[in-house]
Amino acid sequence: MFPREHKESGRLFASMREYSGLFFGILLLFVFTILWFVPTALTIRKSASTLARESARRVGSNIESTMHRSADAIASAAEEVGITPDRYEFILKRLLGSEDGLQSVSLIGMDGSEMFHLDRIAVHKENMPLPQPAVAVVRNALAGEAGIGEIFFSDILEPRTYLAAPVRTIGKVKGVIVGEFNLRPLISFLQDTSLPEGHIYVVDKNGFQILHPELSEFLRHPNYLSRGIVQKVITERRVMDGLGALDGYKNDNGVTVFAVGMPLDVGGWSIFTEQPQSIAFASVWQTLFIALGIIVFGALALILLFRNHRFLVGSNIKLKEMLVDLDNSGKMLVRRDLDLSRANARLLELDDMKSQFVSTAAHQLRTPLTVLKWSLNELLEGDFGSLKKNQKELLTDVVAANKRLINLVNDLLDIARLEDDQGGMKMERQDIATVMKNVISQFQKVLKEKNIKFSFEHPRDSLYVVLDKEKMGIALYNLIDNAIKYTLPKGSILVTLVGVDKEIHISVKDTGIGIPEEEKERIFSKFFRAHNAMLMETYGSGLGLSVVKDIAEKHHGSIAFRKNEGSGSTFILTVPAA
Repeated sequence: MFPREHKESGRLFASMREYSGLFFGILLLFVFTILWFVPTALTIRKSASTLARESARRVGSNIESTMHRSADAIASAAEEVGITPDRYEFILKRLLGSEDGLQSVSLIGMDGSEMFHLDRIAVHKENMPLPQPAVAVVRNALAGEAGIGEIFFSDILEPRTYLAAPVRTIGKVKGVIVGEFNLRPLISFLQDTSLPEGHIYVVDKNGFQILHPELSEFLRHPNYLSRGIVQKVITERRVMDGLGALDGYKNDNGVTVFAVGMPLDVGGWSIFTEQPQSIAFASVWQTLFIALGIIVFGALALILLFRNHRFLVGSNIKLKEMLVDLDNSGKMLVRRDLDLSRANARLLELDDMKSQFVSTAAHQLRTPLTVLKWSLNELLEGDFGSLKKNQKELLTDVVAANKRLINLVNDLLDIARLEDDQGGMKMERQDIATVMKNVISQFQKVLKEKNIKFSFEHPRDSLYVVLDKEKMGIALYNLIDNAIKYTLPKGSILVTLVGVDKEIHISVKDTGIGIPEEEKERIFSKFFRAHNAMLMETYGSGLGLSVVKDIAEKHHGSIAFRKNEGSGSTFILTVPAA
């Protein structure tokens, strides 16, 4: 009896070991599949988010550039009217003719009524009350702030807005130029084909849809502030990648969608892309089915393996087939990684082509602009006969515009040379004070014209720096030029040169308009100009400080900024001493 009970007990323990091994094997298969599936699914979701954000960024950039171009054109016209008020009718006609998006332009007096109105059918009106949608933006412009008004629909159901800029004479606001801008041409930018089964739309700062690729949706003008991602982008003004738990929503057709959004630098607008989640994350579901298949078939194989050793060979074959599938999946991921690497190489190639194009275009533009400058100066100086007063005024404006174009071309050439840098840095040991004096000498005329007090303080002993004389000269020129440009007449600029330990500090301190606190983090970005700088100086490339930063870093140095107590700014360029 005892041997029999012992045998039954042995069978029981063997069975328990067998089933525990089966359970452990299934658990390992599940863990392995989860460890493979989770990062793969996250990568697919991030790829979908990247594609959607790139589409939104590309379309948004086109919308911003179109709106900024028209806003800049109105600001430029306002500046011209401020300089030559008797030519306002000619300036407004030229503005309306050059900007296709503008439906009408008006000159507004300080009392808020229209002094002159011009639209596409050349109807003139005087002393007319302002349309209600233009009241707020005109009021802000009379207070000295250019801007974009609220969205409204015209009589023919087109979305429109008003762009306004103050007219200043000797620094004082004397009126406003306001233009009615048609937003319907912007719809063509939304016809983006890179999103499968998706579309792009734009909302204003209150959540109302103002741009949509479909006419019926375009005219419906719904409010989407109830959508979580729309509310976040509008209130927080940051890019939402669509991967948050509450970023998705059901659209008006009841379809659950994947959406991304980002703010636009225009009137508080925001842009969004939406795709059905079933389309955007189709690869995730496919990968999930593969993972479930791996778990199910793997579990069945293990059950068969543990239930009957006779099927061991057959089970091993199935397992090998599954491993082949996994290997094919891995190869597919490798191919996708290779495709991404090739795409990245193509992007780098396109970036090089962009730099070459900018350099070539700038070189080709500088020669005719310089010839035009000489010819205009000869005309202005009377070499070909005397000019009437209005001819001389017009020619003076053209000379100033030509000078701004030459400066912009020079900035583009500086950027292209720094990005290309094929010739490398021609480094040599130089007395930095001598280099600075050569740069300062170029500003004597403009300092005298603006009646600015200029001081240059430096030690008697020479301070040597290993530098590229041409590039360091460009950096110093941009720093001093910025200080002069944004310092009002009778202001002051102090340039100091000191040696601190093993570093040379070059400080440019001015009593100018300064830089707003909320914008100081972006002042060294390409093409960025502070809001108050654009109000004071309409024209400018926004490249100067980014060039200074690039040159400082190429010299193993740095550039820093601090706001002065009272008014003005101080920029400190630091380079290693030789």
